[in-house]
Amino acid sequence: MKKPLILLVAFCILCSTSVAMAVADPFSDVPAKHWAYDAVAKLAEAGIISGYGDGTYRGDRIITRYEMAQIVGNAMTKEKMVNDEQKALIKKLAAEFADEISSLKMRVSGVESKTKSLEQKMPFTIHPDMWFIYSSDSASQKALEGSTQYGSQKLRYHTRIFLDGIINEKMSWHACYENSGDKQVGTTADFEWGNMYITMKNFLGIDQVDIGRTPIWGLGNGMFGRPGDADSVKVFKKLRASTAVTVFVGNIKTPPEQSGDLTGEANPTLTTAQIKTTPSDNFGISFGHYWSTVNSNYLNFNTGTFRQSNGYDVAFDYHFGGLMLLGECVSTNLVDKTGTIPSHPRGWALELTNSKMPPLFYPTMELVDHNKPSTDAWAILYHSVQPGTLPNGCGNWDTMSLTSTTPVNGVNTYFGTDNMNVLALIYQAVPVKNVIVTFRYLDQRLNDKSVTSMPEAALDKIYQVKVNYYF
Repeated sequence: MKKPLILLVAFCILCSTSVAMAVADPFSDVPAKHWAYDAVAKLAEAGIISGYGDGTYRGDRIITRYEMAQIVGNAMTKEKMVNDEQKALIKKLAAEFADEISSLKMRVSGVESKTKSLEQKMPFTIHPDMWFIYSSDSASQKALEGSTQYGSQKLRYHTRIFLDGIINEKMSWHACYENSGDKQVGTTADFEWGNMYITMKNFLGIDQVDIGRTPIWGLGNGMFGRPGDADSVKVFKKLRASTAVTVFVGNIKTPPEQSGDLTGEANPTLTTAQIKTTPSDNFGISFGHYWSTVNSNYLNFNTGTFRQSNGYDVAFDYHFGGLMLLGECVSTNLVDKTGTIPSHPRGWALELTNSKMPPLFYPTMELVDHNKPSTDAWAILYHSVQPGTLPNGCGNWDTMSLTSTTPVNGVNTYFGTDNMNVLALIYQAVPVKNVIVTFRYLDQRLNDKSVTSMPEAALDKIYQVKVNYYF
């Protein structure tokens, strides 16, 4: 036992020096003044140790070989995050506790099998969530002419109920029942069905097929897309371990914040195709193309029109020093363009964050996991999008904007993506499990005021506090 114990201690010392920040007081019986506090807290932050269910660490207790095997198993899942010396130690420990790790895997597999069997017997599961958001803004009175801002100085709320069910081993269904748009506290919410679709796994040689009313799956890291309202088919196919293809075809629906028809066309469609590859553990890149019959109605300009659009998308994610850099660029061709808007508009976005979540722009992906208390993350996001770059209703940052309920000077400033230059600062924390607190600041300016009737480019500075509850 002496040899593996020495190996484990050596590994813990190395890991504790490689974790950038520790959680606050991870265990109730390890006070901040304890000599081992820093090492224990950092290993807890890294997910290598988890303590006991009552929130204690019990550092003076002799652990069993199975408990050591569990620690080694946790360390094995972090192998991509450590250096060569630490990898060598992990391999030695894995060899020493191979029998115990194998036994634990068999036990876990048995529990998962029983759990899956129970889930299949249940008709569906329910996952409600709710958020409250308070917004304040400093609008340009000259540009917006003192118009009332949608949501400004108001406490609003939004409620969603997610339902998920299993049809068989390869098919499942998903639905969402929610109030339409954010509602001011004190007003009655009108609920409606949002997303409602079926997922098929390993269907005719395809890894996954989603069909029904789904989120608008755009391209790249989420600059192009929207949470819902598309009657669509999405196909996902892995070509190899690090490369996958996704194709999406859908009819675009009117966002709930707008009234009337989205485009003047009966069934405006969006088609996207993308290939993404991750040549290394810390770098991924995607290439995509889109075709859209969504026209120029409701976008942030009033000196031109177009009937359709198509374009290219390139996106990347790069991980370094505990940070993640996301980037994306879209180049578009406008069909039957009139007026002074550009024929080939472009847009780009960058986000720098310390988030450990999958590589997608905020708010497509939250910066933190609501299941992990005492964690936090920040992001600095900037996007610059020329008028007409993205089809109407397909901009990721549309819903982060405050706006007049009616167009001002011919510009519907609800859209926080089209014809916009926006700087966003976001901080999220999980004070307790299933609660996310968000602070965000946005500085919005028109990308090109010459295609509007606005007297100046400055639009609004927005300050928001948001609390999400997951049940």
